[in-house]
Amino acid sequence: MSSINIAQLLPSLETGGVERGVVDLSNHLSNKRIKNHIISTGGSLVKYLNNKYTTHHKLNVRSKNFLLFPLISKEINDLLKKYKINILHTRSRSPAWMVNLIRNKKFKTVSTFHNVYNGSSFIKKTYNKGLAKMDYVVANSNFVKEEIIEKYNLYNKDIKVIPRGVDIDFFNSINKYDEVDQFKNKIEFDKNKKIIFFPGRITSWKGQKEFLKVIIRLQNDNYFFYFAGGATNKRYDEELKNEIKINKLDNVCKVLGNLNSLEFRCLLDLSHIVLSLPTSPEGFGRTVSEALSMNKVVLGFDYGGVRDQLRDLDPLFRIKPHDYNEIFFKIKKLENFTKEEFKNLTKYSRQHVKKNFSLKNMLENYEKLYQSIIN
Repeated sequence: MSSINIAQLLPSLETGGVERGVVDLSNHLSNKRIKNHIISTGGSLVKYLNNKYTTHHKLNVRSKNFLLFPLISKEINDLLKKYKINILHTRSRSPAWMVNLIRNKKFKTVSTFHNVYNGSSFIKKTYNKGLAKMDYVVANSNFVKEEIIEKYNLYNKDIKVIPRGVDIDFFNSINKYDEVDQFKNKIEFDKNKKIIFFPGRITSWKGQKEFLKVIIRLQNDNYFFYFAGGATNKRYDEELKNEIKINKLDNVCKVLGNLNSLEFRCLLDLSHIVLSLPTSPEGFGRTVSEALSMNKVVLGFDYGGVRDQLRDLDPLFRIKPHDYNEIFFKIKKLENFTKEEFKNLTKYSRQHVKKNFSLKNMLENYEKLYQSIIN
């Protein structure tokens, strides 16, 4: 029996990369019969937990009301004592401050920085630094590690890099499955056009509106463009759809909204090119590795966690940040590639993800970290 008795702490278990990673890690521990806990306000992903080995505790840890933090902090500590938890893994900034308020801790603390958090004011910087005050700090990419060391003066702290992991067994070529044909009907797939797919939440920093200037230049070519992701910013979602109408791009461009995992895999499978063009560096950007694991051509801005994922692949994949001319010209360049040249361009992509960014690697590395803490 493992001596690990861990609780993961995060605001909620609604959809999102962080949340999905928490569920994956919990289920990995459960599959090894390691009892574990999750503390959150709940959400749609709770139903995917292994109830035999995982206990979900619903607390108001989503609150950003500092006046409530001492009370919530006490509730967290009482829970940890009750279940004799020896490792608390915090995934978000406000819960981190709740943990920091606990005195005389009887457990070890771990945090993961999933991104580099912006903010220049003293209050914002102090708030962001909460995750850095744990016993052990993890960064989900080399980019994030370098940034938090400098931003929070963590030169003397041993920060471990554990990249986000993708399920390469799930993200594989799936043409043999009926679900692809069903999905084609749903999106009114035109077999005579090549799909360029821009995945990601519909929000300003993902860069969807900026990419419309490239679509305008390509609208008479043989492409259809799909945006897909949850609309976390309703106003921006409306603005994006309005810009598409104003520029008369409805016939070549569509905003699909949020897709479930099977639909997302289908659209990746059907895509000719997949894009990652955030307006500022992203902590990781898991859709890049998901696309690469299906041997897709990815064009991504060469900064942040995307740079980590594309570094050892063909330079054609990397785009100078904010250079929309380069995106246009590289798409045009790819038009002249033969099927064989296209295949050669991506033939190492899946192996690259398997070696560096697989879900299996991520889960095993976290388990090793927990074991090292206890031992």
